[in-house]
Amino acid sequence: MTSARPLSYWYTKAGEDDCWYWHGGKSNGYGVCRIKGVVTRAHIAVYRQLKGDYPSYLQLDHLCKHPACVNPKHLEPVTAEENKARGSSWQALNAKKTYCPQGHEYTVENTYKYPSGRRECRICRTANVARFRSKI
Repeated sequence: MTSARPLSYWYTKAGEDDCWYWHGGKSNGYGVCRIKGVVTRAHIAVYRQLKGDYPSYLQLDHLCKHPACVNPKHLEPVTAEENKARGSSWQALNAKKTYCPQGHEYTVENTYKYPSGRRECRICRTANVARFRSKI
């Protein structure tokens, strides 16, 4: 957490294109600091200080994939959906798949989307429903 020191005290600015690693406090790998009594993510504070504000509905995506990096050149304001899709979580990895486990292509016509966001191949869904109904 920062005290009365400037933000630049808390990170190493190697080169303009290199990662600038946060040396202050961290939470889940992300740098954290206190600005006017409010705890915030360091990359957001540094980005706002050096590049200005960005729309509140956007998130800063780490293009370098290092959560402790605060270099504004490595940060891009994107929607939450885009940020999630670029990630490496199991949700992002599943969203990148173009074929169902049985080998059917996920197309607009062949993909059923549940309200929860989960998707299923319509060919497999039809087969599963028929299999279920045959047991009743």
